[in-house]
Amino acid sequence: GGGGGPRAAAPPAPPPAPPPVTLARAALVGLLLWAVATLLFRLGGQLVLPPDRDPSPWPVLGLAVVVVAGAVALRRWLAPGGRGADALALGLVLPGMALDAGAVLAFDRLFPDMGAGRADAFGALMLWGYALLGATVALGGRRAARRGGR
Repeated sequence: GGGGGPRAAAPPAPPPAPPPVTLARAALVGLLLWAVATLLFRLGGQLVLPPDRDPSPWPVLGLAVVVVAGAVALRRWLAPGGRGADALALGLVLPGMALDAGAVLAFDRLFPDMGAGRADAFGALMLWGYALLGATVALGGRRAARRGGR
């Protein structure tokens, strides 16, 4: 037979890319995140927004770090390579924004340890957090897509 030695095996094909996350799946994750965050604020919100003094910037900055780190992790998990990151960003923030509108209206009953005068600060803090979450996911996804999925 002609030909010499053994032939080199072809490199294995890369695994297929997962489908982009759907808005519905992202919204379910967003709803779960809202429920967990609301429970945490119910239990310890007075540490971030104390009823008897101005809030310290340190817990707020700590929350920002947690939100950004969580957003990066969620984007890498649910929108690898940036595929579907815009839908993920929208799905993560919309349920919480809608439900927190109601939470602000029922603030005294939902978060009695923060004090009634903190509803406006709570609403502002939530909007800021949603902006951080959505922007980190969407912009990080676009950056990953430009870099070829990294």
